[in-house]
Order: sequence, then C-alpha cells, then structure tokens
Amino acid sequence: MLRWRRKIRYMAYIIIDILTILCALLLFKSLFRGSAVSLDELSSLEFIGLWSLVSTIYVTLFYLTSLYENIIEAEGKFTGRILMKTAACSVLAILLIHISTAAFKAPITYKCVVLLVSLILILQTLSRAVLKYIEFGKSEAIQTRNILVIGASDVGRRYVAEIQKHSYLNLNIIGYVKILDSDVYDDLKDLGTLEHLDQITSTQVVDELAVVKPLSFDPRIKGKLNQCQCTGITITMVLELQNTDLTKADVAMVGKIPVLKFHLVSLNEGQLFLKRLLDVSGALVGMLLFGFAFLIFAPLIKLESPGPVIFRQERVGKNGRVFTMWKFRSMVNDAESHKDELMESNEMNGHIFKIENDPRVTRVGAFLRKSSIDELPQFFNVLRGDMSLVGTRPPTVDEYRAYESSQRCRLSITPGLTGIWQISGRSDIKDFEEIVKMDIEYISNWSLLLDLHVILKTFGVVLSGRGSS
Repeated sequence: MLRWRRKIRYMAYIIIDILTILCALLLFKSLFRGSAVSLDELSSLEFIGLWSLVSTIYVTLFYLTSLYENIIEAEGKFTGRILMKTAACSVLAILLIHISTAAFKAPITYKCVVLLVSLILILQTLSRAVLKYIEFGKSEAIQTRNILVIGASDVGRRYVAEIQKHSYLNLNIIGYVKILDSDVYDDLKDLGTLEHLDQITSTQVVDELAVVKPLSFDPRIKGKLNQCQCTGITITMVLELQNTDLTKADVAMVGKIPVLKFHLVSLNEGQLFLKRLLDVSGALVGMLLFGFAFLIFAPLIKLESPGPVIFRQERVGKNGRVFTMWKFRSMVNDAESHKDELMESNEMNGHIFKIENDPRVTRVGAFLRKSSIDELPQFFNVLRGDMSLVGTRPPTVDEYRAYESSQRCRLSITPGLTGIWQISGRSDIKDFEEIVKMDIEYISNWSLLLDLHVILKTFGVVLSGRGSS
C-alpha cells in the first residue's frame, strides 16, 4: 500500500515534468519566433528529439539527486533542500543540454539553452502547484484515507508507526477500538470498545479497518467485520487470514509488515491513479463547456426567477464524506423549503426523491434538466476530487442518514457525475434497491474500459434526452 502510493506520486511528477518540458518548448518556440534565440531551424523530428533529450536529462538529474522523493516527502512544499537541489539541477541541465546539442551540431545557442531552462523552471513550479491541488483532490478530507485500528498488539504498534512515518502519503489513523483486553496505544485516540464499532463507522468517515488481533481472539470480531464489509469499508488483516465470498483480497506491504486486505472495491492504487487522470482530463474539458453555458444561461436563469445562478447543496460522497455539489439552478429559489409538501408525490420507492413533473422547476430549468446542462458545474466537483466522471450518484445528507447498512456500500467509491443508472434510463427505474444493485455491480466490475463505455453511452443518452428529468 505505502509503496504503491509512493510510486504513483513518483510517476505523477515524472509525467507532469515531461509534459511541462513539452509546453515550455512550444511556448519558447512561439515567444522567440524569428529572434536570434529561436528554434525555427529545427525540423519536427529534431524538435521531438530535443524534447526527448531535455526530458531525459531532467528526469535523470532529479532521480540521481532524489529530488522527486524530497518533493513527495515535503507534500509539495518548497523547502530549502528542494530549492537548492532544483537550482543545482537547473545549472547542470544547462551544461548538459548545451554540450549535447553542440555535439549533435544542433542550431541552438548557449543563450537559447539558458532561456529555455529558465522557462522550464517557471512552468515546473506552476505545474507542481497545480498537481498538488488536483492530484488526489483539493480538500484534505477528500484525499486523506482514514484508518481505524481494531485491537492493540505489538504488531499493531509497528503498523501504526509505519503509517505515521508515511503520513505525507495522506494516511490518517483516527483512533482505535479495544477488544476485551485493556491493552492500549499511548499515541492514539481511544474511540471505545468493539460494541461501539457500528456507531463509530456510521458517525465518522472510516475508509479502512486495520485488525491487529486474530479472529479467534474474540468470536464477535468476524460478525462485526462482515457488517463493515457490507458497507464497503476495506478490511486489513494484519495478523490472521479471513475467508469471505463477498469481497476481493490482495496482499500489501506496510513497511516490512505483510497484510491481507479485503474490499468490495476492485481499484488498487494504480487504477485509482488512472481513474483520477481520466477525471482531471475530462473535467478540464467540461469546465470549458461550463464557461460557455454560463455566458448563455446565467442571464436567462436570473431573468426568469430571482436567486443565485448556481445552486449549492450538501451531498454525501465516498464513505460518508460531506461535500458541496454545484448545479445550474433549475428550480425556484425556495425549492428546498417546499420539498416536504411534495413527499407524498414521490415516484421512487426507497431513500431517493424524484417527481417527473416537479412544480418547482422553472421553464429554463426544464430545458437545462432535459439537456443535462444543469450538471455542467459538477465538473468543478470532479476537478476538486469530490466526485468522479463515472460512479454512483451522491445522495443528500437526509437520504444518506436513512440508509440501511447494506445500502451504504454504494458510497464505497467516489460518487460520479454519470453512472450505470443514468445510462440505463433513470426515469424508468422507480425502486431504490434496483439502483443499489446497479451500483454494486459497477463497483464489483470496475475497469477503465467500463468507465469509457459509460461516458460514451452518456453522450448518447444526453443527445437523445432519454432518461432525463
């Protein structure tokens, strides 16, 4: 787990640096076109060769000086060591690029190399700030993985020490639960006993349970873990194996401690990185669409009904995290205050509210909903990390509080802007339990290809207007 998280961060910085160097070369070529330091004489093939050369020099220098590791451990902050190493690498890069281009007799002057490296340095600083913002979400609550320790033991103390040593990887132990014995952790918060586990997981954000006692220590442990697994919480067995037909298992290393993880979600750290990369790419495109839509529809929304253009509402995300979701306002300004009056007209069975001809919807709002334009502001939620492009739809806080334990598993992943329910004709589905089954099927069978399939099919649904409301 720790190695994967560190490796993903490492790869992310390398990829961003290579792309930043490409942007710097393109910008340099544009800014200095026709000047004495231009790259005009380079052919397309030579330009690609220069990009490869500069990227190789930078990545090699940063690797040899352990600069990437220093940046990761500093959580993206600019420390004195990082600044000194960056300056030293930049000077060496100037010398190596100049020597290499001279050896190949490339038409690039020393002054050109100095200006190019300076531009790369500026863009690298900006790109790393952006990467820290969007890599795993802006909000610390979103990007941090909360771990609750079950029991206390010597191996548990070593496990806790490893997690705390790598806290910069956004792993947070919120406390521990005692089992029968009085053994304790001096540096962890005592959250209660095993009897309180249901209450703890329902009132706090818990992503993972780390069990440091064998199942045979207390016969109640297995039953409690089965209940938590049904909600989508990952189970990490530090001491003893657990057999189950409901969840997937994989072996991970926490420092030098082997652990066995059981979880409903099939995404490992590498898959999570790919999914996040897809989310950020899609969200950047979506924000452009949102910008155009805002210019057109903001005045129309204001003209028809007083109130804000953007509607904000608290929704529940991954494992119970509460976040603010944005939409174009499609209802009258005081729509929420009239919701209770319309509950008898709810067309859905279960913990979800929906009326086909909702009287609170404005004329502009009806068009926005029919075309799904009202959801364009949610691309900002995706960019922040509150939501994903594809996932399960986030419920309201009231709906989530009414969930049964087995229904909370639909929030074991980051909620999505679209999903299986949306492309299956959501207006025709009236039973919430059917939605839960669809969500669990998506979670159990996730793949990057499945996300791409859902995104492509969503375009068809939006263009046809089928299933919208």
